[in-house]
Amino acid sequence: MKKIKSLNIPFFYGVQKDKNNGGIPSVLPFKYSFDEDLKLYSQESDDKLRQILQDIYLKGSMLNGEMNALDGGHQGKAALDFIYKSFSDLKNKRVLEIGCGNGFILKELIKKGATCVGLEPGPQIEEADLSNGDIELINDFFPSSKISGKFDLILHFNVLEHLENPVQSLKEQGALLNDSGKIIFGMPNSEPNLQTGDISIFAHEHFNYFTRDSFIYIAKSAGLVIDSITTGASNGMIFCSFMKENGTSTSNYIDSGTKWSTFDDKIDASLKKLKQKLEEYSQKDIAIYCPKRALNALSIIGINDCRLVDDTVDMFGNYFPFFNNTIENFNSLIKNPPKVIIIFSRTFGNEIKRKCEANAALQATKLFLLEDFDE
Repeated sequence: MKKIKSLNIPFFYGVQKDKNNGGIPSVLPFKYSFDEDLKLYSQESDDKLRQILQDIYLKGSMLNGEMNALDGGHQGKAALDFIYKSFSDLKNKRVLEIGCGNGFILKELIKKGATCVGLEPGPQIEEADLSNGDIELINDFFPSSKISGKFDLILHFNVLEHLENPVQSLKEQGALLNDSGKIIFGMPNSEPNLQTGDISIFAHEHFNYFTRDSFIYIAKSAGLVIDSITTGASNGMIFCSFMKENGTSTSNYIDSGTKWSTFDDKIDASLKKLKQKLEEYSQKDIAIYCPKRALNALSIIGINDCRLVDDTVDMFGNYFPFFNNTIENFNSLIKNPPKVIIIFSRTFGNEIKRKCEANAALQATKLFLLEDFDE
């Protein structure tokens, strides 16, 4: 029997211009469990959550990293690299991308001679530029009755973590594959977070928290085999290629033996260390760099009046749910230096720390990395 745990954390689906979180509750329960068979942490759903998610997806408000940036962004370029390594000959191949966004990936595949179908439920599909090739666009969720025929390649990136039943979805995708076809997909890499008790991993939009180990058991349950699997995009993504069971796999990946179920204990230990450090200062003297990764931890600890700093231009002057202050940029930070900065980024933390150390205005400011609070 699954043991279900519950936390109250901010419902974050993007920064907002005011404190009311776009009309969505600022904080909602987050219930989760660990599936021993799939080696997978998953969020438990309910009707209220499903309705909220349905509403924001139809508005196009979705956590999607950089995959649909105009130039593809960090993740988009890593995804293309993996596609080309896993499926080198795209000429005259029929491709379906689930959650195609503004069509960045498909536009690149058309240049390689592919015939493409893009499926996207949100308004991002209206931004697709079809001037350089023929892409059939379908405005719908998967599975869709509007899709017809079989495909040589099925793609999706930053999609599988949003689905309540990833095994069932992969089964449905497998049914649309030609016998020699492949499913190539990518999703956030949860391994570093699970290993360290980093609770920033949890988001109401994400039902699943994948590791490479979990895909050994997911593939088997879906009647598929792993063709290849790797991490990429500065270790922030897991990229997989699946094929039908009658295919010949080139993957030699085996279970790492990591005890992922110890994550809960590590959460408690890391939160305790963070709370002890923050209690040494007034909230007004604390700045949180890359605050999106800190929302869960700070809300559980009960801190919402600290300063929030991020280098993302579109965040400046906006609000996160639950927090009182607008988001600052680096220039506003150095004009009024805080006593302490905690940098909540594993990918770019050392880079941000060096930038802070090099600025004369921050010489008296104490700097901490997220790793300083790991168990």
